[in-house]
Amino acid sequence: MDVYSRIMGIPIPKLTMPETVTRIHDVIAAKKDELYHVVTLNPEIAMSCQKDRELRGIIDEAELLTADGAGIVMVSRIRGNALPERVTGCDLLFTLSAGR
Repeated sequence: MDVYSRIMGIPIPKLTMPETVTRIHDVIAAKKDELYHVVTLNPEIAMSCQKDRELRGIIDEAELLTADGAGIVMVSRIRGNALPERVTGCDLLFTLSAGR
């Protein structure tokens, strides 16, 4: 089973909200000094990456990408390598803030 779905060449991990929250909690618990860069990828960002090399570099260097847009999830399903669900930045922030 593939652990990533590629959208416009960008590998997006197949993570649910609870899996994403667990991953971030694990990073926090590790208390490392390094930046842990999370990008909530939507279709506009994915499309911009096709022409903007600097933005694509930022996306490629992120430690974690989430499927922020419904279009990202929809395309993954159409291509036969479905992401499990949307993990929006807003919902992720609320969930992390609530301590769940």
